Amino acid sequence: MKIIDFRVRVPYKSIKDTYLFDNDNYAQTFGGHWQASAAQKSMDLLLEEMNAWQIVKGVVPTRKLYHMNNYDLIDLLSEYPDRFIGVPNIDPLDGEMALKEIDELVTNGPCQAIILESGIAGMGIGATTNAECLTDNDPRIYPIYEKCQNEHIPVLFTCSSLAYPYCDSNIPNHIDQVAHDFPQLQMVICHGGWPWVQSMCGVAVKRANVWLSPDIYMINAPGYRDYFDAANYMLQDRFLFGSAYPGMSMKICIDFCQEHLRPEVLEKFMYDNAAKLLSLK
Repeated sequence: MKIIDFRVRVPYKSIKDTYLFDNDNYAQTFGGHWQASAAQKSMDLLLEEMNAWQIVKGVVPTRKLYHMNNYDLIDLLSEYPDRFIGVPNIDPLDGEMALKEIDELVTNGPCQAIILESGIAGMGIGATTNAECLTDNDPRIYPIYEKCQNEHIPVLFTCSSLAYPYCDSNIPNHIDQVAHDFPQLQMVICHGGWPWVQSMCGVAVKRANVWLSPDIYMINAPGYRDYFDAANYMLQDRFLFGSAYPGMSMKICIDFCQEHLRPEVLEKFMYDNAAKLLSLK
């Protein structure tokens, strides 16, 4: 069975130079551990592991707050063609520069989606504005939504109470409003909006343009069974597998999901839904 991992931070250039690759404390929080390639910061070993576990593609989001350089994605995709999907972090407080960055990296570049992290806007590498904790329905983000809707660019959102200084940055109500205002915008809720599990599932049931990728929060987090209930039935066509590597071993996540998903929805969750969203051949 082929697998697309929808949240992978690879040990490559600026992406590996973060606390994510310092220790496996995060994995231990969820009752797991990380894998050898994370401990050794080895791309070669990561590819060996992905091949062994049938992970054919990894979706790689950057985060400017951690000084990950969006333009390293260009080199990554050139050096490892067909193995990764590049997802640059766009800061809405960059204004016109944010739109230009989308043009350079996605519209006219090799990347296929963007990721927004509204709760830490203006805090990243090269920031020229004051840091501000935006909400996802902030009008200043709407030009980005409009552009991505018009150009059929999926938008990923980092959504969990642990991601930002304040919990109200990306509550389900805000996601619901954006999904209503931009009904053709494909929105992927990474971390699944945890801990608002049932509420975010409710938004996804209501809005056909909302996809859920709870990644590591499907592994032993409070409320994780509700994610599996949704993935098994009401939302089986819009759930996406993710490991949040290096935060957790990919193999642990695969095995855990296989144990909790019905056989008839497993391939949708592991590969088909992501392939459809990303228009992969």
